Amino acid sequence: MRTVASLDVRDQRGRVLLVSKDGKVWHLPGGERERRETYLQALTRELVEELHLRLRGKLERKELKIYPSRDGTPTRYGIFTCTRKDLQGKPRLNRKDPIKFFEWMKNPLKRKLNPCTRAILKRNGK
Repeated sequence: MRTVASLDVRDQRGRVLLVSKDGKVWHLPGGERERRETYLQALTRELVEELHLRLRGKLERKELKIYPSRDGTPTRYGIFTCTRKDLQGKPRLNRKDPIKFFEWMKNPLKRKLNPCTRAILKRNGK
């Protein structure tokens, strides 16, 4: 089973930070855990790799939930939440990472989302 750490981060205006590889399908920042990593360690690593962001506040781990991925493989998500002030730095892309777009979205459910991201955002009240 795949295991993934994701971050549902909101800014002061209630917008959600989402990322995309192609600018069409969007998902929460984060990624797969590497061997022997905790969910928090994986999330910390992915935030730096994808967006040059560092955690400075305490995160709330909202849940550990299993969602099917697009190919039907069950994926266990460690879902964390925080606000923009809990992150250090301004998001910026890393040329070496497959993530090529990021956006603070006011109404993300109106966009094309990864199915797991859609389920998480609905569950978290966005």
